[in-house]
Amino acid sequence: CFTFYPVIIITIILTLLFGELNVYNLIIMYFISFIFFIPIILSVVGLTKHRFLKIFSKASNGIGVGLHLVSVFLLPFPLIIKILTLLEINFLVGAIAYIRANRIKKDCSKCDYQGNWDDCPGMKNIRDKLYEHGFRERKS
Repeated sequence: CFTFYPVIIITIILTLLFGELNVYNLIIMYFISFIFFIPIILSVVGLTKHRFLKIFSKASNGIGVGLHLVSVFLLPFPLIIKILTLLEINFLVGAIAYIRANRIKKDCSKCDYQGNWDDCPGMKNIRDKLYEHGFRERKS
């Protein structure tokens, strides 16, 4: 999320500010957006354990989503197509989150703490930030 959503927003802003958004370019942008979804394969086969590949995959997906959204919403598609595109993007993000959640669950099931993140030393940095910023309250 830290990489994916900001890249989407930056892509949309830069495309709207600096792109020549005629119909021809929007059609090309639409098809090019699918190329940026290819790194999803890295997540599926588990190669995103490497930090660089994980960041690359999320940034690439973010660019793809940004280009896809701009092209679909500016092309003269019927409203139903635009709504279905939002659902498609939602499904894509959900699938990636599902893969990530299953991987975390699998890793936690092998650990002595078994998902007890209040005691898990591997989650200490994240847990402390959640407490620090008020997203969780410490147990008494």
